[in-house]
Amino acid sequence: MFIKDLMDMTGKEKKKQQRIHNAKTLAAGVGIAAAAGAAAGILLAPKSGKETRADIMNKAEDCVDTTKDMVHKKVETVKDSASHAAHEISDVIKDAQGKKAAVNKDIRNGRHEVARDVHMTSEKVSEDLKNSDK
Repeated sequence: MFIKDLMDMTGKEKKKQQRIHNAKTLAAGVGIAAAAGAAAGILLAPKSGKETRADIMNKAEDCVDTTKDMVHKKVETVKDSASHAAHEISDVIKDAQGKKAAVNKDIRNGRHEVARDVHMTSEKVSEDLKNSDK
């Protein structure tokens, strides 16, 4: 019984895949037919060859202009993004330089404080040793 169910499911899956394949093939065929119909409409329209060539040229120029506009917009977007990133990087570098200066200052101040503490401790130890000898 279990094996029969598995075989039925496999058959259904194969049929489903075949229907999907058929639908894709039909969609591709309709797309190709539409493109061919549009091309035939332009080429077989009751216009002179000169007018048809002018129509094709105008459509080609429109396509080129649209493509140029899209490319120009994308280039501007990339430039803006790069400029924004450069400003952010610059801000991060400035912030890091400021933190570095603060750390260096803390190290210098800390060194003096440590030296003072060592000096005071050595004097106290020296005094305690003198007092213990008495």
